[in-house]
Amino acid sequence: MPRPSRSRTRLEPGVRREQILDAADTVFRDRAPGDVTFEAVAEAADVSRALLYNYFGDRKGLLAAIEVRALRRLDDALLAVLDPSLEPAQQLRPLANAYVEFSKAHGQTWRVLAATGATDHPSVHAARRTRVERLAALWGGTDAAKVAAHTVTLLLEAVTMDGLDGRIDTDAAVDVVCQILTDGLERAGVRT
Repeated sequence: MPRPSRSRTRLEPGVRREQILDAADTVFRDRAPGDVTFEAVAEAADVSRALLYNYFGDRKGLLAAIEVRALRRLDDALLAVLDPSLEPAQQLRPLANAYVEFSKAHGQTWRVLAATGATDHPSVHAARRTRVERLAALWGGTDAAKVAAHTVTLLLEAVTMDGLDGRIDTDAAVDVVCQILTDGLERAGVRT
């Protein structure tokens, strides 16, 4: 039996896109990634499947959009705690704490996206590259700062994500990472 036709409200494209991403995020949190279809996301967002294709192209595009949005939110959280007057080694703890808090709130989404391969999408790589470049610029923009920024972001993502599934104590892992990185930043002469 066909569903009754519903009248949909016309929204600005940016607002509609966010609404769809909110619905998709919820659907992916509540189901195994392989069980999520475009139809399920369209139904949760109260939009047509065709509109999903129009906005995201395909399932990988939708997953990448969810990941990029999560990364942008993480970037906002990181920018909020970075104090440019501090040396990079002094910025590690606030950065690590921001990663931990963000991953507690959004870790399930990250794990789902990693399981679906969304992290390999070019837009996700670009979002991560932007984070590393911003941090490197804040730390002086040298080659050593670029390597340090890349290393810090990779390690903090790995520690906070792995810690959430109970295999390791996230706080203890962050302490170890901060100690290692503090020594490394200071030895490499990375300065603001």
